[in-house]
Amino acid sequence: MPPILLLIPTEFEYAFVKERVELLTSKDKLIVATCGFGPVLPAALTAEKICQHHPSQVILCGIAGAYAAASLRIGAAYEFSRVSLDGVGAGQGTEFKTPSQMGWPQFSGDVDRPSIGDTIDISDTIDVGDGAGRTLLTVCSAAGDRDLANDRYQRYATDAEDMEAFAVAAACTLQNVPLRVVRAISNIAGDRDHSKWKSADAMHSAMDIVERIVVEAVTDDQS
Repeated sequence: MPPILLLIPTEFEYAFVKERVELLTSKDKLIVATCGFGPVLPAALTAEKICQHHPSQVILCGIAGAYAAASLRIGAAYEFSRVSLDGVGAGQGTEFKTPSQMGWPQFSGDVDRPSIGDTIDISDTIDVGDGAGRTLLTVCSAAGDRDLANDRYQRYATDAEDMEAFAVAAACTLQNVPLRVVRAISNIAGDRDHSKWKSADAMHSAMDIVERIVVEAVTDDQS
């Protein structure tokens, strides 16, 4: 079985679950790496790791902010079945248009690879109730207040925001490698008071999901 590649964006996130990750890597064929912060570098670093390790699948795990109107619990973790991207397009505010609205896909595709538009479907293996139908919005800058967070929620109809998933999903799509995205809900998007965040609890909840995915993959390979 080729290895599973677990990507955690930053050392800050990794530190919360380091012992659990190290225990998991000692038991199963799992490679762990940081993929960087923001919506640009993770694409390059993910592609580099895929070419280096040829994984059977990639798991992205890190913190995210949930939109207040979404039914996600702070301190919990969830899988997402699709990811959208904010900020690429033309105009701003109510005049903003996405590439698809302008008729320009971000990547038009070729004989071996699909086109990439404003949204990427991540996984068709998520059970209903575990993440099927949930959408994550990748942003260049985390919402600094509730008004911006609410605007993003209304505009994109997504459940939470992060800064890496679209980049990682694009790299995996172009390399034809399955991806699972697990996000630890540390805060309500727009709340920058870190004393209210539950990053540690959320990352441990995320590791519960990661461990389940890894065990299921190993079991399926052995059967």
